[in-house]
Amino acid sequence: MGFNGGGSEIADGSISIAKLASNVLDPIFSQQIEQDLNILINSIAATSSLEDYSEMVVDIFNFAEGASVAGGTIDIGNTTAIFNTDNYANSLSSIEDAHGVSFVGSDSAQTHLEGFKIHTNGALTLTKVTKSATVTADTAYLYNSSVEEISSASFVGNDATFSDVLTADTDYYILVKNANDSAYTRHFHNAGISYPYNDTNINWTGGYAGADTSTEVYCIENITTSGIPANTIIQTNMETLASAPTKYYVYAKNSVAGSGEAKARLSFDNGSTWEDDTDLFTIQSYSGSGTQMIAQIKLNGTGAGNTAEASNYGVVVI
Repeated sequence: MGFNGGGSEIADGSISIAKLASNVLDPIFSQQIEQDLNILINSIAATSSLEDYSEMVVDIFNFAEGASVAGGTIDIGNTTAIFNTDNYANSLSSIEDAHGVSFVGSDSAQTHLEGFKIHTNGALTLTKVTKSATVTADTAYLYNSSVEEISSASFVGNDATFSDVLTADTDYYILVKNANDSAYTRHFHNAGISYPYNDTNINWTGGYAGADTSTEVYCIENITTSGIPANTIIQTNMETLASAPTKYYVYAKNSVAGSGEAKARLSFDNGSTWEDDTDLFTIQSYSGSGTQMIAQIKLNGTGAGNTAEASNYGVVVI
């Protein structure tokens, strides 16, 4: 949820923080948001010896669809960073996704592949497949959307360990059977099934038992994946300034690991040209005449362990 305004008042049009909070949000939660915004404003001012400013734009990342909430400042369409509850990050977290359906039936005459069709919500590494304890199949399989084998792993107990990269926004099959095609006991549920079952890193989009099915679930309980860090951005909607600034300053509460980093980049002509990447918490000069401001928080880092995330931002123009 974000607000913009000038001087010491933070507002979006005629909607003040208190007015918006009292009309839209639960009273206790709205009070917390108002306090958080005031803390954010004070934090921005405390990080440098700021001159009198003409306008300020701030946002605390409480909602994934920032643009759909009154006062939201985030351009969802051009933001490539991934929203994780209360921050944006350059990768999905390591998550054990579960479809949540309880298996109710079993039989011991199956020899073909059974399991699920899934859809990835980002670039991922498949790390573990967990089957029901009732299932006696000895091997888990990763197949592509054409039902062609990519890899397999033996179950140790109920877990099979993988290290395969899954492409973002792509369909895969996670399946089980005995490696020698002998009969195994399956576990299933075939009543009241309603796909998709949407989770954090993956969505469960269908069942599979020798062919696609939309009415049954089979054998697998959990799929564990971790995100693959990549260079991403948080981009704001365009804000029209009252006048062209001579200086600006970007704040963002962030956390980085490995070679991950958080940077800022601004445009004052609605994205036609961009100022050079700059460090956060540093006053920068501007000599142009633009008044149509777009800000980017760049969350950089590629490869395992090189992560960056931000939970808010503030832009001050002077």
